[in-house]
Amino acid sequence: MNAGQISDWGLRVDLVNTGAAPVTIAAPAAGDIAFRIPPDLLTDYLVVAPAGLASGAPGLTIAGGGADSLIYTVSTTGSDTGLVDVSVTTSWTDDNDPGSGTTISTGGTNVHVMQPSGLRIAREHRPDVMWSTFPIATAHLLGWGIHQLTGIPWVADFRDSMTERTYPRDPTTWRVHRWIECRVVNSCDRAVFTTPGARRMYGTRTPCRSSRTTQGLTGLTTSLTAKPGAIKGGRLPPPLLIRTKKLPRKGQSVV
Repeated sequence: MNAGQISDWGLRVDLVNTGAAPVTIAAPAAGDIAFRIPPDLLTDYLVVAPAGLASGAPGLTIAGGGADSLIYTVSTTGSDTGLVDVSVTTSWTDDNDPGSGTTISTGGTNVHVMQPSGLRIAREHRPDVMWSTFPIATAHLLGWGIHQLTGIPWVADFRDSMTERTYPRDPTTWRVHRWIECRVVNSCDRAVFTTPGARRMYGTRTPCRSSRTTQGLTGLTTSLTAKPGAIKGGRLPPPLLIRTKKLPRKGQSVV
């Protein structure tokens, strides 16, 4: 799941009665579930407790030697990313000895919460334009998918060509890149290339889209931090992350 996710996901709590007597579970509540990235308790999760046992059995009683489950719904995921510890507390009473009071059982697991997804960000913030950048081919694939699902105007920055006659050298990679390339060029609102040659080549491949291509400049400003990358032939360029100038303009947003 993703940080800040507002689509539901479930937590199943398996209950096993190892005794001979039936036990009755206390009414489930959202507070039965706790989320932590130690040592911090995370309080921005929204949990919906189940109305009853997962089996659909009436009441909240589990027979001796029996088993059942409670399924809690997490309707809002917290904003912290990483490995999150999830703990559950369940209260129950022994039906043969109710005077003994309430017993508490605990359990736990963990979940990995990832960075927010592009689709969720696009739907929630509705940016004015979306920009994806090659040479990571899946960046354009994700851009294509989000554009199809949201209709947000999309600029595909190719820099260099995704495919040429002998590049990529691996035939399977070439076919996959060409498949992505065709969908991107035929769907994006603008395609950006760094050289006139690349722009002309794509204009020839898809003449009906040539008016939507443009040439951009590759420039460097202040070096900020190291970041590995890949270029043609699998070689690694010098690690460099560059800073862009005033993008987006005031009042606009970009994903």
